[in-house]
Amino acid sequence: MCAVSLFPQLLGEAFARLDAPLRLVHRGSGADLHGIATVERGTGWLAQLACRVARLPRSVRNGPLRFELVVDAEGEQWTRYFAGSGPMRSRLRLDGATLVERLGPAVARFELTERDGALLWQAVGLRVLGIPVPGWAFDFQARVRGRGPWYRFEIDAHLALIGRLIRYQGELHVTG
Repeated sequence: MCAVSLFPQLLGEAFARLDAPLRLVHRGSGADLHGIATVERGTGWLAQLACRVARLPRSVRNGPLRFELVVDAEGEQWTRYFAGSGPMRSRLRLDGATLVERLGPAVARFELTERDGALLWQAVGLRVLGIPVPGWAFDFQARVRGRGPWYRFEIDAHLALIGRLIRYQGELHVTG
């Protein structure tokens, strides 16, 4: 387990203002959650190629989703099992005031903020195969909310010259 959990450390006092399902998932212990998700991959051939290389899920509408969170001394490993796709694995760690996520050949840096109980992610840096991508060339955002026992998420990633890379949204059932 992390000496200090990633999300409480990054958010400080704002962590306590997150919706209850978000606090439960991001408190620094493991999780195995189930729900549903809709995935929309970009339609251009470059977007399709980038999705394949990064092992991003195929398009699916309201398909089953399993999310596995493992916490260790180096950070967190997230594995998402979308219907009809292989596992989508990423590794998260802290670097100063940013959350760093490695997903396949890409490493993204995110600033996190709390707004009215929701958790907002905004990419502030991106490297692909170790090469920095200029800030104007990408827009990755996520919004996560809780409602009752549900952890609701919406992720949207765009790249210049490609357009939408991927968008996925859905919900996971959280029990405390």
